[in-house]
Amino acid sequence: MPVLPPGRTRADRASRGRRLRAGVTSLTALALALLASDSPPRAAAQASPERSVSLGSGAWSWFSDPRAVHHRGRHRRTYVGWIDGRGSVVVASMDLDTGARRKAILKREMQRDDHINPSLHVRADGRIMAFYGPHGGPRAKMYYRVTRRPEDITSWGPTHTMSTNSRGTHGFCYSNPLQLGGWTYVFWRGGNLQPTYSCSSDGGRTWSRAREMISAVDGRATRPYMRPYVKYATDGGKIHLAFTETNPGTLDTSIHYAAYRNNGYYRANGTLIGSASTGPLRPRAAEKLYDAKRQGGKAWIYDVAHDGHGRPVVVYAEIRSSSDHRYHYARWTGRRWLDRTLVSTSSLRDDYSPGISLDHDDPSIAYLSRKVAGKREVEIWATADGGQTWAHRPVTRSSTVDNIRPISPRRLPAGEDLEVLWMRGAYPSFTTYATTITGTRREVVAAAQEQARTKRVK
Repeated sequence: MPVLPPGRTRADRASRGRRLRAGVTSLTALALALLASDSPPRAAAQASPERSVSLGSGAWSWFSDPRAVHHRGRHRRTYVGWIDGRGSVVVASMDLDTGARRKAILKREMQRDDHINPSLHVRADGRIMAFYGPHGGPRAKMYYRVTRRPEDITSWGPTHTMSTNSRGTHGFCYSNPLQLGGWTYVFWRGGNLQPTYSCSSDGGRTWSRAREMISAVDGRATRPYMRPYVKYATDGGKIHLAFTETNPGTLDTSIHYAAYRNNGYYRANGTLIGSASTGPLRPRAAEKLYDAKRQGGKAWIYDVAHDGHGRPVVVYAEIRSSSDHRYHYARWTGRRWLDRTLVSTSSLRDDYSPGISLDHDDPSIAYLSRKVAGKREVEIWATADGGQTWAHRPVTRSSTVDNIRPISPRRLPAGEDLEVLWMRGAYPSFTTYATTITGTRREVVAAAQEQARTKRVK
């Protein structure tokens, strides 16, 4: 039986889902393609300044996660990591009982690049681990640090370096720690640009030899920079993988899915794809959720999560043109993949969409950014019928600057502060961002949930 991650019980999930989706079952089944891609919603209430909070200048990519995680131990605290405007690696904590906020800089002015935001992991003993490193290159390394005391980011232990990597000259990029049984896994893009991982059974003191998880390079591949982009999630029994073959700026990319467990790769229906002992997973062997060749576009992966039964949910962007990025929600029903287009928007820059993510504690909820009346705004979308119909409600409205790449902290109990976090401000590029990490307090999210109960999809 899959084990739910600590911090939220199955009952917590069900309660939150009922609160958000109550009444949404009355949604009409009108085609979502009829949603106006850039039209403002007819009714909304903007988050007032006192109900939102800026944590400081900074940015993040969506390929290093978790960027924010909640933990309930002696305290109820939410931890958030980002790269600030000077290129420093930052971790902050918010205490939900006292309101106290703390901020720590793990590495000053390492690199002004949103690719290098830290990813966070809370160990079983309550101590916080942070993984980070430069944006690739022959001298790039992955660093990690552990707090000296549980639930306290004001004091960190020494900086450690990951001592193992796949062969190649591209160093390390993107970090994704997760727990599976008694093992802490960390995934990254390795020296050969392929998704690579190592695991530890002693809290990060020692690590196994690095292994490739996925490889898009084989005897037939002669094109340069075949580098899969991957999102990871675990339900306690397996690791969900959703990925592309490479960057959509390199070629027209598809979206693939596989699950990893017991040293094997599996389709969503449990059919064995192959053993990891014989080598890494090839994209062509995995399930294809979006076929670029057949569907005539290209796509970029944004998130993967799982429902209470361990079934995968995936969100991605189908890129038709710079003015037509279509957000998709794909869910394994237990018998087939159900794929629905939510809404479209314009590009943020190149093939970057403004961003979409799932609530990992209830993936019937999605957070997305799209262009509304000239600026990108954050919205909450909710479904009560597995993705067939949707209700949505703005979190931000009538903004003077963009709001992009929204997320919800992992393991966050329903009704707590800072339920949605995002980047707010100008984003010329991943090295010249002028954004702040901003969040909403629970009153704003509660208002969004109330409208989700009553608003019909038009």
